[in-house]
Amino acid sequence: MNNEQIKDLKEKYNEIISASTNHDEKFYSTTIRGLISETFISEEDSSHVLCYMGAYKKEKTDKGYEHYLTFDSEYNYDYKKYIDVETDKIYDINKDNVKEFEDNNIIIFPNVDICNMQEFNKAFLRIKKEFFLSLIHSGKKMTLKKILQEDLK
Repeated sequence: MNNEQIKDLKEKYNEIISASTNHDEKFYSTTIRGLISETFISEEDSSHVLCYMGAYKKEKTDKGYEHYLTFDSEYNYDYKKYIDVETDKIYDINKDNVKEFEDNNIIIFPNVDICNMQEFNKAFLRIKKEFFLSLIHSGKKMTLKKILQEDLK
């Protein structure tokens, strides 16, 4: 996000918060998710903070290829999936390019209890919400610093 977008998001967030008398956790979550869905961020304005979404194997079938999440993300996979927290752009990176890709981007590796797409999707939505709340409350520089130091797992 660029600084103007962050400023606009912060103003909208503060307007909604100050106009409401209901300040429970659900209200804050709904408010930030609504604001996120209304905000368009171009790839050029993205900070390229990506959420890891698992390692995948593809197998040839009689109807083409079938892709499935693999538990062996160290060796037995064909590609890894990442989603940009700001733009929702999906990156499928083949095994040979993973190290270079991870070295050139900010990757958040979420803690998931069970290795399945539902858990990765829940983690992504939580990280996205925390990322945008941090942008609103701390700004871009501090948010990126926080991610680099402790990660938003």
